[in-house]
Amino acid sequence: MKLRRLMLITVVVLLATGFTLQACAEWSFEKAAEPFKGKTLRMVAEAYAPLWAYKEIAKDFQAVTGIKVEIEGLEYGNLVEKITADATSKIGYYDVFALNTFLLGRVAENEWAFSNDAFLDRSEITRPDFDPLTEFPETYKAACYYQGEYYGIPYQYIPPGFVYQKEPAEHPEERQAFRERYGYEMPIPPQTWIEYYQLAEFFTRKKGDKLAGKVLQEAYYGTCTPLKRHECAPYQLNIFIVGMGGDGLIGQKGEITANTPVFRRALELYMLLGKFSTPAILDYTWDEMNRDIMMGKFFMAPQWPDAMAYFEDPKESKVAGKLGYFLPPETKRIWADTHTWFVSRPSKNPEMGWLWLQYVSQYDVQRKYQRLKGSTFRLDVLNDPEFASIPWIAGYLAEAKHVVPTMKIPEMGHIIDIMMEGMSKIGAKEMTILKGIDWIVEQEKEVLGQE
Repeated sequence: MKLRRLMLITVVVLLATGFTLQACAEWSFEKAAEPFKGKTLRMVAEAYAPLWAYKEIAKDFQAVTGIKVEIEGLEYGNLVEKITADATSKIGYYDVFALNTFLLGRVAENEWAFSNDAFLDRSEITRPDFDPLTEFPETYKAACYYQGEYYGIPYQYIPPGFVYQKEPAEHPEERQAFRERYGYEMPIPPQTWIEYYQLAEFFTRKKGDKLAGKVLQEAYYGTCTPLKRHECAPYQLNIFIVGMGGDGLIGQKGEITANTPVFRRALELYMLLGKFSTPAILDYTWDEMNRDIMMGKFFMAPQWPDAMAYFEDPKESKVAGKLGYFLPPETKRIWADTHTWFVSRPSKNPEMGWLWLQYVSQYDVQRKYQRLKGSTFRLDVLNDPEFASIPWIAGYLAEAKHVVPTMKIPEMGHIIDIMMEGMSKIGAKEMTILKGIDWIVEQEKEVLGQE
């Protein structure tokens, strides 16, 4: 009896597996895209390195599906404005858009994009083997989950870490001078935030000073803390907040964190480090910082993987092959900074967008994306031997055990604006740090409707 039952179960499993394999064999992007051949899929995302990689991937998608692809790149502020206008007006010019996951709550609450439930049961346009929670569960949850539903797929996975220049850190004269000045061996990488501060202080030099045995032809700075009124400043600050054990710029459920001790400590350190940064930090965003890192002007700085591929390119960078990477001191905590691909709800042909999302999520496609200097969201690609030895992946991404989710509340865009304004005022000496914190808290209470 038991044998017959076992045989019956085996037959059922084999039949089910056979049907699944047959469905996978019969389904193809080319067949699924037949109703849309010759139509144009319009997408928009931030105009920088990852998008250039996706533009190359789009050529393959177009060849496979027959769907024409147009990808527009915009500066991030303009990108948010254009997506907002398209979604609120319901014009539906764009079929797909990509935004930082910070804005997922706004996108979902305002119904700017479809949740994935709108497509998953439609077998004619959904791969039979499409299973993000199996293929890339960590980043799918980080980039796409909001209030019980999933929206889109990850665009990229870029948890920030720190870079430093190995040559001055390893030079015997520098190591001896550090030991004489601070009374202990140079800590590379720094294990505490005090050590981070002292390294930044030590490696800040004037024109004409020596660095690693060479006379400097221009000033050299220990670190970089951008303070222009731009998204860059609060994003950089968030690295310090999370790295010190905090929740981030705001709590996961909208709790104000600006009045917490860890926020104050992070902001104080960030501002103090300005002494060891370029005097031009009030005009600095990622673009200026990345340029100067590649020119070798800073000893160390917080950075993102989407820029690190260019730091290590000898055609682009003077410091290629000369950088080390590390996690934040003390806690080793980083935040799961991601961007998300969304299918626009006003789109006239959202099915084309859904096909694109599935296409780019495939393992082999993400491998190609990584080779093109993208920042893949698939951890199985990062762990592939081809990529696992890449300096920043081996240097800190592989060691990232404590990853804090991105904040996704609907008001997050306003919170970023408040932080931008507050940090700019503090940096320009219009406010003290304590008064700046009070101002930030009051502004956030108003936005969040809290007393």
